[in-house]
This record gives sequence, C-alpha cells and structure tokens, in this order.
Amino acid sequence: MYSVMLVDDSKLTRSFLKDQLTNSNYHVIAEAADGLEAIELFRLHKPDVTVLDIIIPYYCGMSCLRKMLEIDPKSSIIMCSSMGQQYHIQQSLCLGAKDYIVKPHFNSLKPVLDNVISSI
Repeated sequence: MYSVMLVDDSKLTRSFLKDQLTNSNYHVIAEAADGLEAIELFRLHKPDVTVLDIIIPYYCGMSCLRKMLEIDPKSSIIMCSSMGQQYHIQQSLCLGAKDYIVKPHFNSLKPVLDNVISSI
C-alpha cells in the first residue's frame, strides 16, 4: 500500500479526493489545509505521493513544491488546482511536479497516482 498526503485548504476537496482512493492500494496518511502544515506533515510522514493544491494559505503550492523537493528531491508530487492555464501546468512540471490535475476532474486522481507510482 502506498501512502498519500493531501494538501488543500478545502476540507470538502480533501474529503472528495480521499473518497476517490477508497478501496485502492493508496492510504491517506496526512491531510493539510495550508502550506506551513503541509511542510511539517511532509517531513514527519514522508509520503510516497503528495497531492498539492496551488492556492493555499501561508505558503503557496509552488513554494511548498520547491520546499518539499528541497527536503526530498525524489518526492512524487502531483499538483491539483482549478487553475488549468498552461503557464501554471508548465511551471509546476518544470519545478519538479510529476503531474498536474485540473479541478474538478478528480476522477483522474487514481490513474494519475498509478502512473506516478509506476515511474518511481
């Protein structure tokens, strides 16, 4: 079973993402609502995959992405945001995100996770 950390300021979104992983080989080990909490939980739990929103309080998702990759350069991080502009997608991937999911297309979460895990 693979560990997943969900980072989104919306509890509803985190709950929906968590529900998408029910009855799968993924277990949500941590949830964060802001960037500070995300960095702390990332260090503590060392998840196999992190699903990270771009717009979150305290540290934006891009700053969290940079910090998480500084902590562990081999981290598997998937950005998940309602901002589907090509610029944000390209910036995330250039910084080291493994993939990008545009909200509200959460039904693609499990296939994206499967793809990221298979490349580890």
